[in-house]
Amino acid sequence: MSRVTMIGMPGSGKSAVGRLVAERLGWQFLDTDKVIEARRGVLLQQLIDRVGESAFLEIEEETLVDVEFPDCCVIAPGGSAIYSEAGMQRLASLSTVVFLDAPIAEVREHIAGQAPRGIIGLTDAGSLEALLAIRLPLYRHWAHLCIHCSEATAESEADQVLAQLQAYWHKD
Repeated sequence: MSRVTMIGMPGSGKSAVGRLVAERLGWQFLDTDKVIEARRGVLLQQLIDRVGESAFLEIEEETLVDVEFPDCCVIAPGGSAIYSEAGMQRLASLSTVVFLDAPIAEVREHIAGQAPRGIIGLTDAGSLEALLAIRLPLYRHWAHLCIHCSEATAESEADQVLAQLQAYWHKD
């Protein structure tokens, strides 16, 4: 398979690890949040503030379903992409989906300073732990591979991803 999709909580390393994996494979890297920003001509947070979470999830799904993902590409969708059945079915059919299962302390550290409203579902869930409890079954459902990130560096996590991808792609 010539595409990889990185899923996980905001702050789990989807973009940082995804960029390294793409670089090491000699592939392109595509952040779907950046695609949404380019299509809408506005920063993601401003879009969420303007249209609300529900409408944003529809925009995110539309992007996942409609974008032409190039071959040899690592895709990093937003953490809320797993709420889209159609979007995730498409990603799972055209790529190997890798779940970056990061400890909540690492997630919290990486998202420090972000507006809480910028993380879809956080306000309703009440805490990162509660949001993770809601999302975890979805991440596990869609993932072909799960990488347990134990507060390691992005480089070592990329090494883990590449090793598991090689084993997964070459299994009989």
